[in-house]
Amino acid sequence: MAIGSRARCGKEIEEGARAIGAGYMVIGDAAMARRALNAVREAFDAALTFDDPQVHADVTKPQKIVAVTGVTGTMGQETLKQLLPRGNRFKIRAFARPSEVNREKMKKFAAPNLEVVWGGDLGNYEDIKKLVDGADYVLHIGAMVSPAADKYPEKTLYTNIGSTSVSSRQSRNSRTRIRYILYMSEQ
Repeated sequence: MAIGSRARCGKEIEEGARAIGAGYMVIGDAAMARRALNAVREAFDAALTFDDPQVHADVTKPQKIVAVTGVTGTMGQETLKQLLPRGNRFKIRAFARPSEVNREKMKKFAAPNLEVVWGGDLGNYEDIKKLVDGADYVLHIGAMVSPAADKYPEKTLYTNIGSTSVSSRQSRNSRTRIRYILYMSEQ
């Protein structure tokens, strides 16, 4: 069990634990000096559940990498709320535009199993490549919705259709085999 700051790289510890089939959990600080009591409580809860066969099975397997677009929107934030507590099973790689508003939104989700890829454009092949390389799953939730979609129809088509095309094309070309691509549609 690794407890501490995200700034301290635990890659060697994780690799060593995986090599011998031992469980590995990351608990603690993410970026904004989380309260120490939270980390202590998480460690205590983890210790109590570690003998549960399902928990033990989850922490002895390597985490799956889930790439998510649209994390600053309503559906994307709800997706993060569901994935982040499952940190023993998933590492989340989230794609967000680098605006002040989005940086503030993402601060509340800071966690050891969350990596934010600050990119500029869902339709840009290179930006999406950074997101999906090495991912096991791609959750493509990012899109333009009303009222902006009504005001900028051409940009909406580019973003919504182009980004889905780029995401699926890049997923096919990814260094690892993507198992699933999920995209959302508002109807």
